[in-house]
Amino acid sequence: MTDRFEQLISLFFQAPFAMSEPQRCELSAMIIQNTRNTREFIRASLLHRCIHETLLDSDQERKHILQDETNFPGMNLESVYGQVLQEKTTLPNVNSVSFDKQLWEMLSREEQNAPEIERPAPAPEKELIRYVKRKKIERKFNKASFLTAVTAVAALLLLIIYVQLFPNTVEVEVATLTDTVNAQWAESAGPTSPNARLMTNHAPLMLRKGYAELVFDNNAKVVLEAPVEFQVLSYDQIKLSYGRLYATVPKEALGFIVSTPTSKIIDLGTEFGVETGFDGTTELHVVKGKTSLVSGTADHKLSMLLNAGAAKKMTPGSLAPVDIACNKEMFVRQIDSKSRFVWRGQNISLADIIGGGNGFGTGQIDRGIDPSTGGVTQTLSRKDVYSGPDGYVPVPSIPYIDGVFVPGIDAGPAQITSAGTQTDEFPKTSGLIWGYIFDGAWHESDDTPRHHLQLNGVLLDGKENPALTIHSNLGITFDLSAIREKLPGVRIKSISSVFGVSQTVGKTLKSRDLSNLTDLPGVEKLAAERQASAEFWVFLDGKNVFRQTASSDSKAESIDIPIDQEVRFLTLAVTEADDTFMFDWAVFAGPELVLEWADEPADEPQRIN
Repeated sequence: MTDRFEQLISLFFQAPFAMSEPQRCELSAMIIQNTRNTREFIRASLLHRCIHETLLDSDQERKHILQDETNFPGMNLESVYGQVLQEKTTLPNVNSVSFDKQLWEMLSREEQNAPEIERPAPAPEKELIRYVKRKKIERKFNKASFLTAVTAVAALLLLIIYVQLFPNTVEVEVATLTDTVNAQWAESAGPTSPNARLMTNHAPLMLRKGYAELVFDNNAKVVLEAPVEFQVLSYDQIKLSYGRLYATVPKEALGFIVSTPTSKIIDLGTEFGVETGFDGTTELHVVKGKTSLVSGTADHKLSMLLNAGAAKKMTPGSLAPVDIACNKEMFVRQIDSKSRFVWRGQNISLADIIGGGNGFGTGQIDRGIDPSTGGVTQTLSRKDVYSGPDGYVPVPSIPYIDGVFVPGIDAGPAQITSAGTQTDEFPKTSGLIWGYIFDGAWHESDDTPRHHLQLNGVLLDGKENPALTIHSNLGITFDLSAIREKLPGVRIKSISSVFGVSQTVGKTLKSRDLSNLTDLPGVEKLAAERQASAEFWVFLDGKNVFRQTASSDSKAESIDIPIDQEVRFLTLAVTEADDTFMFDWAVFAGPELVLEWADEPADEPQRIN
């Protein structure tokens, strides 16, 4: 017996499900192609500890015969089988312990049905009264009958072993293709119908274009982004040859595995993204929870735990993965074919919506809403201040924006939603406004050149540092229900932003002569302090949830206000403070609706159905 053959036999009996497909094929070929190997395999099978305990210990005489046959008396079976490999099986719904029990029960039944071995009747006890000479009975042992029984058992064993060596020849349905967006599969290899079931032992599937969502029978969800090649291995394992996938694994699917050419990622209750290149280079980005990463070469495996926010890169032949920055927006997490929605985990930019976009970067800088008409504009109608309109002005051209208004223009309550919701929270203002509400952050007037606004030393230049400009005495209301309709399964968690009055105001005021404006209320304070201040407001369904004054000399602050699922209207507004409306270059920097999965607890990232 060669060392390699002995190694494979040992692996087969101790951890059959840890054997790889090449190892199973190699062992099978050795058994079938060489009669000596066949005999050795039968002998090793009979010497396995389970058959030793179940079949042989009941008959000491047969135990000696078999030991004589194999020339291994007193052998330490534990030393033959070696160390048990502890690698998770790639076979679906198979339990090695239950297999051993069933196997040896079958062998025991076979032994009971085997030809009976002849045994001489026991000699009668000696009489005490008289001595009787009896004819000596020759003990006979039918060795041929016993070997016939052993051969029958071995044949049965080989049949079971064959099934054990090639169990994955059976195709088992373990996952469902639940959705696709712009999907184009390679030739006829891809699923051909909605809700198609995917099976094990199937040829790899190649998605050339678009996106696909799979849900495994254990409720693990995988979103794939083309170009990608993958193979469903079992109810809790997928092989990624190349491409990107994002896995969302609930508690009941703990232990879900993604295999790549250079690593194996084992879920420990998490969300993570995996990218594998054509050369086998793999990146793992852990977004939530923990994963166990196994990587390295065949003779030098490394295993490590990765927490949320960690990322590793593995290259073929490398001994250890290297740290990289975790990119939480690199992978598509959710798709919806009805709305053609593709989400990478990013939040919704309110500035982008005002710019006519979908909230994910498709809007136009400088585009916004004319407060007088509710129409879309990209230019100033006039550079100086002017009186704002009375009442609430709807914005029909952008479905996510309900309307705009001028707060405090009247002494009475102000309408702030199209549903007629009013508030009396606003103080009386001058009602004077500048410009329009737009995506971007700049100011321009007859005596001030156009320039970017600035908060905390950062220039708000649009794409890199998005912002929403709302001069004092302007307000805007967003329709959250319309936004939710375009985000199936995603929940709006909160409104987040940095707010303040531009620091560029101070530079302008230092050289500005305000002596001819003393008749305006508050100008004296503005001239004395050389800084401008404004009040910032947030309303949810007409209820005031935030109000704070900020000045051009103060540090910009941030807000993060929770939003319940029942809230429909979100209102942002800016009003003048006690130093007039002048130089109120107010801005909401990075205003976002923070999103989360919709079927998890509120303090957890939410999963989309």
